[in-house]
Amino acid sequence: MKIGRHRAASWLTVMLVLTLFCVFAVSALLYTLFGARAYKNIVKDSDKFFDTHVPLVYLEGRIKNADASGAVYVEPGEEGDVLCLDQDFGGRVIQTKIYTYNGYLCELTALPGASVGLEFGQPVFPLAKLKISEVAPGLLCIEIATSDGAENSAFVYLRASGQ
Repeated sequence: MKIGRHRAASWLTVMLVLTLFCVFAVSALLYTLFGARAYKNIVKDSDKFFDTHVPLVYLEGRIKNADASGAVYVEPGEEGDVLCLDQDFGGRVIQTKIYTYNGYLCELTALPGASVGLEFGQPVFPLAKLKISEVAPGLLCIEIATSDGAENSAFVYLRASGQ
């Protein structure tokens, strides 16, 4: 009679262990799936942040670096505004143009008046739209848009404007 009870208890123990193992396996699987989804969302948000913020920071840095009286101005371009930055190097003026071309923010450095086409610029970031406007004397508003429609804007104050 004790042998039957021992087998029943042993069988019950095995079933309990298997049930606990299955619960653990399902929990681990669900935890992994939820973690993967969270990671995917984090990467997506990080990419969106990069696409909309880093080009603005780049433009702000380039403008502040070239900030001198009359050295920062905007010209109309084929696919949006062209940011022109003039810098004096040993008595010689070098002009850098920053613009959008074929879905990229491009940069082209040449002598002023040189007949270099915008297609020769160096692509810097993927960017669909660049609009720069002077909202007040010495205050520029930079608006960008990515190819997927995400938009962002920033304001840059020109210290050399004298305002």
